[in-house]
Amino acid sequence: MARSQEEKDIQNILNCYSQLLLTGDKEIVYKSIKNFKSNTNKGLTKHKNLLLEIVVASENSKIDFLKILSQYPDLKFYAYRELAEIYLRRNDPYQALSYASEASLINEDDEKLMMILLEIYTELRNWGKLAYITEKLERLYPEVIEKNKDQISFFYFKASKDFLGQGDEQKSIFYLEKSIELNNSFDSLTVLSQ
Repeated sequence: MARSQEEKDIQNILNCYSQLLLTGDKEIVYKSIKNFKSNTNKGLTKHKNLLLEIVVASENSKIDFLKILSQYPDLKFYAYRELAEIYLRRNDPYQALSYASEASLINEDDEKLMMILLEIYTELRNWGKLAYITEKLERLYPEVIEKNKDQISFFYFKASKDFLGQGDEQKSIFYLEKSIELNNSFDSLTVLSQ
């Protein structure tokens, strides 16, 4: 049985949302949106306009879009993870943590989410959580640790400096040793210390 044009457009909209969430590739989404044929269904037109606004507009539009998507069980995790990342970029680690925590309730073992959490915990100076997530990454995704060792080493170096500033030499040494273990390039540590 042949599908109607409206059914094809609905499928196209769902594919656009998925593509935007999973890859962030706005160009593919934009090209797909231009191929919509149905203009009679107001719901489809609303979604088409929302997608267009997200693809060409501001981060605020993307936040609104992700909040709408977070209402759908199948998209909730991706929406929360993306919201966490946006708020982290906006230097709002508390809001980022709120969304990352919601995403963790759905899938706490997602590697991208764990990397976002490492950044959040570094911003919040929650060094115990930083160590916990790093240990978890080492167990589940050693390749992610290897790929991001400079960044994670930097997080540990910041923790070491923080503990040194607090006068806790034992913890400072622990975090410095972990930083060096992750990236034993002394050139990097020299740059990080500046």
